[in-house]
Amino acid sequence: MRDKLVRSRQEVEQYFAGSAEWRHFSPAILRQYQAVSQLVRKYAYGWVIDLGCGFTPYRHLIHNVLVYHTLDVRPRREVDFVADIQRMTVVPSECYDTALCFEVLEHVPDTQAALREIHRVLKPGGRLIFSVPFLSRLHELPHDYYRFTANGIAYLLEGTGFTLEEIVVRGGLIAFLGHQLSTAVVSFWWSIPLLRSTVWSANKWLITKPWSIIDRWLGFPDLFPLGYVGVAQRV
Repeated sequence: MRDKLVRSRQEVEQYFAGSAEWRHFSPAILRQYQAVSQLVRKYAYGWVIDLGCGFTPYRHLIHNVLVYHTLDVRPRREVDFVADIQRMTVVPSECYDTALCFEVLEHVPDTQAALREIHRVLKPGGRLIFSVPFLSRLHELPHDYYRFTANGIAYLLEGTGFTLEEIVVRGGLIAFLGHQLSTAVVSFWWSIPLLRSTVWSANKWLITKPWSIIDRWLGFPDLFPLGYVGVAQRV
């Protein structure tokens, strides 16, 4: 059953690849999207590389940039560079103005090596827009290594040549719990094509949207942060 739900979850993500509708998968994804979209619209410019891009869920947010490249450890149609973020030898140094790295750093055993590589591929003064989890179930096993506090990610960034410019909490406990419920509901029924649109709509209006609103008031993000979204500049 667990493997079936994992496969269905991946199929849903691929189905909505690059679409804004993906944000309605769960309260946690919606809260993440809201935080990420603000920072991407504010800071992303010039040459942009999306590191650990997955199915490029934020690609539609990228506007008025010169170049948009993608990198992931698995080859796919959406991927320009296939490489481990800890050793991106295929990517030239000081090439990009902006690096995106969303929900990736928890999946690499050497976070500092990954950040040093991001520092290398960014131009001087370039920016890293990132997100990291704090509340999260185990996922992408066996490659699930870390959870981050705001102080922890700040320490790692400053130790690898970055200055942290902005960091915000992207949700709380209600969004985390809602994510588990949405994942179970959508993934369980996704294998039945005739029910997909009905289940997706029901989840969107009965779980994702109302729970994300409740999370703003009762999610206790100071005590139970879902995770963080932030911007760091290469020194």
